[in-house]
Amino acid sequence: MHQPENTVHDFVLDSCILYDYYGGAGGLGFDATPEGAADRIYNGVIRNCKAFLTAGAFDNCDGFALGHDGVSDILFYNCETPASATDSTFSGARIVLERCSAHNSSTAAVQALAGQRHDDQLRRIRQLLQRGARFRLSPEQGVKARLINCTFHACWNTNIWIENSAGGSTLELYNCIVAGGSNVGLSFDGDSIRGYTGDYNLFHMNAPDRAVATSQYDFSLTQLQNGEWTAFSGRMRIRRS
Repeated sequence: MHQPENTVHDFVLDSCILYDYYGGAGGLGFDATPEGAADRIYNGVIRNCKAFLTAGAFDNCDGFALGHDGVSDILFYNCETPASATDSTFSGARIVLERCSAHNSSTAAVQALAGQRHDDQLRRIRQLLQRGARFRLSPEQGVKARLINCTFHACWNTNIWIENSAGGSTLELYNCIVAGGSNVGLSFDGDSIRGYTGDYNLFHMNAPDRAVATSQYDFSLTQLQNGEWTAFSGRMRIRRS
């Protein structure tokens, strides 16, 4: 699906299917990235849509993409992106995914990238089902993510990964299930967890010794249950704030 060439706003895209859009070495399914520096895309609804590949995923092959500055206030409702390299890449402001499914991606189910105006970014991802990949915050300047009522299941590496935990990223994790992963449930690439807050989450990992991991410490399911992770995360946030 080609990028909009001018400013687009107040639109609805309903019940569309795109497949095999990789073009040989990469490609985009639903792409809402402005072409011009002055263009804007905002106030849109994409619902009941599906983007998938039948011949294997390639690098930089996204099912849904909202990239760079100029994208804001987009709702994805009941959308599915199976079998892409990265199922969804977002760097806009106030992007909402509700009742969406992202699974069997080769790189990341949902990747949130910082745009130029990162101070205004807020990700509210609700009831997102992820299998075989991960939710990845991969910012240059900082991304704000809020995960509420989400399920992350059976990731081959890390279910939720904050790649730049010292770079201004924040993650709010509430009432979520993180289960079945073979390595780490919640991972911080550094020792800093300053931007993390969370509560009422359920961890049930295939690797029980690494439910949560930083660059220096691993926390097992037992340590989560007995409050060691809660005590550690509280101290780290207070000491480094």
